[in-house]
Amino acid sequence: MSQIESDELRSLQDAAAGGNPAAQVTLGLAHELGHGVARDPLYAGFLYRQAALAGEPRGQFALGQLYEFGIGTEPSIDTALPWYSLAAAQGHREACRRLGQHPAGSPTAICAQVPPSTTERPPVETADIGIGQHQRQ
Repeated sequence: MSQIESDELRSLQDAAAGGNPAAQVTLGLAHELGHGVARDPLYAGFLYRQAALAGEPRGQFALGQLYEFGIGTEPSIDTALPWYSLAAAQGHREACRRLGQHPAGSPTAICAQVPPSTTERPPVETADIGIGQHQRQ
């Protein structure tokens, strides 16, 4: 994602505010990386959490990564694994891979049947910014 056009950004913000989980993940990624918008990992985490709670596997995976790598919070694989498990149960290939990389992780049987995907988000980099309850005005 490069620069986001202002009309496209407004539409994305409106959709995310309206509870669209796909828009929440897309806007979250833009804020996490600072692509076309101000870099704001806190707000990204807030958006990912909203999408994750709505059952969006990409949001569940993204939130797991924030917890695993400590972006906006203390790193905690114990907090990340349940989010990865939820995403894996819906066929998210990268979540299956992350589960299999940790001794405490337990890839579900569905992971063996999940085909590779090119649409999942790339891993995030570690940052030392706090995540929490974040409200965007």
